Amino acid sequence: MSINFRDIFNMKYGYMGIIVVTILLLLIFVLNKDIKKSLKSVSIIFIVVGVLNLVISLSINIIIKVLVDSSYRAFVEVVSNSMYNTLLYISIGLIILGIILIIINKCIIKEKVRE
Repeated sequence: MSINFRDIFNMKYGYMGIIVVTILLLLIFVLNKDIKKSLKSVSIIFIVVGVLNLVISLSINIIIKVLVDSSYRAFVEVVSNSMYNTLLYISIGLIILGIILIIINKCIIKEKVRE
């Protein structure tokens, strides 16, 4: 019995995660009647998850570079570089999306104050 690492680190499975996250976000908006609170909650969640994801991806990359022997590094770097790049892009995207949602939330608050 062998482990197929291509299946374990296949990024196509991320679409299932995106669907689950979208459903959970919709539940937050449906259950919480106040849109301002919902946007604030979701934006904070995005920023926290993005920062945690960034820390995890950077720490995994550093740990692999420090602990993995040079003879095995060629085999490990193929998977770890792909995973590191994907996690890095996702974490930066989540942080940017969280900041955009905070800006939208601030604009909604300003519009309600004008009315």
